[in-house]
Amino acid sequence: MRLRSIRWGLVLAALVWCVCGARGVVHGQSPQARLSGHTDPVYDVRFSPDGRWIVTGSFDNTVRLWDARTLAPVRTMSGHTKLVLCVAVSPDGRWIASGSMDRTIRLWEIPRDTPLGDLTMHAGGARSVAVAANGTVATVGADRKLRLFDGSGKPIREVALAGGVPTRVALRSDGQYAAAGDDQGFIHLVKVADGSAVRWGAQAGAVTGLRFTPNNAYLMTAGADGTLKRWSSNPPAIAVTKGGSKAVSAAVHPQGGQVAVCGGDRVIRLLNRSDGKVVRTIELPANVVALAIASNGQTIAVACADRRVRLVQFSNGAVKRELPAAAEDLVSVAIHPAGQFVAAGSSGGKVFLWKAGDGAAAGTLSGPQGPVRVIGYTPNGTYLYGAGTDKLLWVWKTADRQPLRRLTLPQAVTAAEATADSARLAVGTSDGAVHVFGIADGQQVLSVGASVAGAAISGLNWSRDGRTLLATAGNGRVLLIRAQDGRVQQFHRLPGAAVSGRLLNDNKSFVCVSADGRLLNAGLLASWVQVADEQAVHDLAVSGNSAVVATAGADGAVKLWNVSNGAPVRALRGHQGPVRVVAFRSDSQQLASGGADKTLRLWNAGNGQEQLRIGLAGEPLAAAYSPDRSKLVVAAGDRLYAFDPTPPNPQPAEPPGRDAAQVLAGHSGAVRGVAFAADSSTAFTASDDGSVKRWQIASAGAVATLSGHGGQVYCVAFSPDGGKLVSGSSDKTLRLWDVSAKKAVRTLATFDGSVYAACFTGDGKAVVAAGSDKTIRELDAENGSERRRYEGAEHPVYTLDISPDGKTLAAGGVGIGAQRPVLLWSLGNPQPRARLLGHDDDVYRVAFDKAGRLLSLGYSGTLLLWRPSESKPFFSRDLPVVTYAAAWSVDGRRVAVAANDGVVYLLDVPGP
Repeated sequence: MRLRSIRWGLVLAALVWCVCGARGVVHGQSPQARLSGHTDPVYDVRFSPDGRWIVTGSFDNTVRLWDARTLAPVRTMSGHTKLVLCVAVSPDGRWIASGSMDRTIRLWEIPRDTPLGDLTMHAGGARSVAVAANGTVATVGADRKLRLFDGSGKPIREVALAGGVPTRVALRSDGQYAAAGDDQGFIHLVKVADGSAVRWGAQAGAVTGLRFTPNNAYLMTAGADGTLKRWSSNPPAIAVTKGGSKAVSAAVHPQGGQVAVCGGDRVIRLLNRSDGKVVRTIELPANVVALAIASNGQTIAVACADRRVRLVQFSNGAVKRELPAAAEDLVSVAIHPAGQFVAAGSSGGKVFLWKAGDGAAAGTLSGPQGPVRVIGYTPNGTYLYGAGTDKLLWVWKTADRQPLRRLTLPQAVTAAEATADSARLAVGTSDGAVHVFGIADGQQVLSVGASVAGAAISGLNWSRDGRTLLATAGNGRVLLIRAQDGRVQQFHRLPGAAVSGRLLNDNKSFVCVSADGRLLNAGLLASWVQVADEQAVHDLAVSGNSAVVATAGADGAVKLWNVSNGAPVRALRGHQGPVRVVAFRSDSQQLASGGADKTLRLWNAGNGQEQLRIGLAGEPLAAAYSPDRSKLVVAAGDRLYAFDPTPPNPQPAEPPGRDAAQVLAGHSGAVRGVAFAADSSTAFTASDDGSVKRWQIASAGAVATLSGHGGQVYCVAFSPDGGKLVSGSSDKTLRLWDVSAKKAVRTLATFDGSVYAACFTGDGKAVVAAGSDKTIRELDAENGSERRRYEGAEHPVYTLDISPDGKTLAAGGVGIGAQRPVLLWSLGNPQPRARLLGHDDDVYRVAFDKAGRLLSLGYSGTLLLWRPSESKPFFSRDLPVVTYAAAWSVDGRRVAVAANDGVVYLLDVPGP
């Protein structure tokens, strides 16, 4: 009996091999191709109706999908807990049904391996794609365009992005804002409704990670500079006023309300900080070359081209005092914090001092070489510092005007500023570097590389708490530097050269002045900054509960951080090399990471345990979970790989691997970004080939498990319209199922033994079924009433099929001795019309091809092909293996044979 054959198949295989192998292969031919991958016998095989796929079911408890053209494995479907005994493919090619010894039927989606279509094209390459919960899609590309689409794919708008090439795009879950990051470190926050945008510098290098938290509270960024930062998800207050007249020197009032600007003429303009409008003009007798505002905000010290310093009342613009002319042209000026002295640097390397009270000369300091354009007092008034063009910064004691020390810099000094506590001195140089020294001992405590600013530093200013240093540069860049480690917290770029700037008393707000008189008003936007990797961060992901952010680091670790305060949570280690991608499952319980070691690792986010370790064909470039948590898609090279992320249960000590559930090809360049739509079945990809494509991702696991049978399921068959499924079982029942509803309809019949085979008639109105009770019954597909029984079967029937014209029924099964006939009936006539002899072993499969030819397969490896009107086979093949099932290719030129050795043999046969 068939049950015995299944249980003892492995034991009998060796014996059958010996018996059958001695017969050899008919005509000296051998199989030309095979499908290898199952680890146990393959018990059933089917071609999809379009001929694109081959489906196999195995004793290894899996169903596999193969590409019929390349013979490559496409998908392994795991879920059955016992042997898979039968498979069927729906007529529309959408579904696979499998029956198992575990008493269940499972429905699986057949994946589509080609894209549904292109959403858009970006010249030079598409770089990233994101999808919001409301269906909005955002894409960015090398053409510096951000494109927005609604859920139907209809364009909403296109936004041109100034600056570098975009690297990442993100959408807030409510679809109100899109964010784009570029290779220069800028973030562009765009309002979807109108396309308005705000831009600021977030990373000192390319933006490599960009995500909104799912609760829409924050925007998280990471970069090639190794930092992770948290920002508000709402547009920051960043404003640049319209340009005015030329600015060669500027100073911000200590209270921050107004800015004094001079443009090289005789006029000082006082500008309202918020809008840049002129509040007052102060005209002086000579052209203004430099100015400074006293720490109490009452006086402006103005160095003029006539070698005089004039002290001007800030409130009304009146000249309070005109100091005696210096011996050389003046180029800079500073006021003692207590208002006692005024210092001015000259073009000849001198520093001239005056008493502010009566204007009397207080001495001359020398030492610098060249024009002394940098000059200032420490806030406690103890020291005066100045620099010429000779790479030296001089520090003098104000009490006796003697040098305290000289600081040697790598390049010429262009700016300097002391902290509010007078403990540290920041020095900017002509190459764009910033160096910080301890004033007491002259030791360097911090250095910021020249590449960060990219041009000569034009101004420096410390926050009152000493935690932040504002630096302006000649290329318009404005940097906010974290004092503890020199990391750039954020930056901005003015349209022209930046002249100077000031952090206001709240330690966050600041204003900067450009050479064309524009004012930049902004504030410290990052609510926290963490060094996530000493080299670089390559990607980031945020948990579904918005509590944790994960970073993929160059150091090979995946690090988890608390979103609320930036505190480290844990590090996940295992990758051999840099981690390239990271993704969170929406329930926050699982994390996926992909590395340069070409592995995909799935982790328990709660305890850090590695759950799965999957080998990849190449380095992963992007990864995303479906919102329903059932799928994980990874891009490697120009292909997508979909996996079932369900962890094994129980969890073995060594994390197992897993085959891809789906492999998708269609791009001609590397895939840089992937994102799922809210339906969890549609995914979008962005590729170097310029296209953003739309894909359908099949369910990684079974879409339904149909339970109800009390025994193992031997057969499954779809109705012609694909709407119904019939199944037979060792529980002696034949059952009908609704495919779309994924539930049982009724029990059609109860036999006197196991039901081994069943199929629908061509019109779908009847089901023919047979089994161990030696009966072949035709039943009404709606109510299960018996229409007729087909006579002639003397032993259990294992297999049956109906010809494509609906006129002939074929059946085969057990026999005695050499009598294992294949029986033929005219459908509707209970009497057999023919007995086809040729098998001397049990017949496990009969099947018609589209031309009406019949194949029959014996247990011991004999394949016979028959023409309907002939009593002798026109083709035969003996395989030296135990065989269980066979199927015709759609064109009738190949037969797939499932065998006991875990292989499916593909035999070329004569065409119709």
